[in-house]
Amino acid sequence: MQKDILTNRKYTRWFDQDNIPEKKVIKSLIETTFELVPSKQNLIPYLITVFGPEHKKEKEEIIKLSTRKKMMTDWGKNLNTQLAAPYLVIFSTRFITNPNKKVKDMMKRGIEFKTCRKEKFNHSAVKIAASLEIGMFCMILTKLALEHQIDTAYTSCHFNDPKGQTMVENEVLFVMSLGYYDPTKSYKDFKDMKIKSGEVKPNMKDVIIWK
Repeated sequence: MQKDILTNRKYTRWFDQDNIPEKKVIKSLIETTFELVPSKQNLIPYLITVFGPEHKKEKEEIIKLSTRKKMMTDWGKNLNTQLAAPYLVIFSTRFITNPNKKVKDMMKRGIEFKTCRKEKFNHSAVKIAASLEIGMFCMILTKLALEHQIDTAYTSCHFNDPKGQTMVENEVLFVMSLGYYDPTKSYKDFKDMKIKSGEVKPNMKDVIIWK
């Protein structure tokens, strides 16, 4: 991987709907990420559902379910346009029914794994742990995508009501978008708008503490 590959990353709000990455390329990137990503006890406590370019109706519903009325801005109904990307990689909770041998042995010794229990796999502690691992998955996939000049976006506006959709199993935790940036849109205008609105990072000294 290029040392400075992440300097080329930009948050993509609008994706090209005509120039679309080949499915075999996206599939290869996701599978390579799966092989590389670390996971506590190698459980992979999250489920990944991928919607390709052919699933336009599902994406329209996902945008609708992920748009909170209280968050409506000048973008109006297009608040989460990144969810119309050619590829959506949706991460949700996973009930693990067949853990690896190491985990099974630990469970026999009385060690609890909530993600392996149907009544507990949606527990908040499980979702927090899964979210950390999802973040690692997304950053690896981002770097691999950038090496192929494929743009990305992240969405944490989850489906408001997990019970109100049947497209994805269990509770949605995170969504990653993949495709090419729409050349008819100006990234600079979008970036300037975020800065003008005051949506900037805090000072580094307020976040990083050296001891």
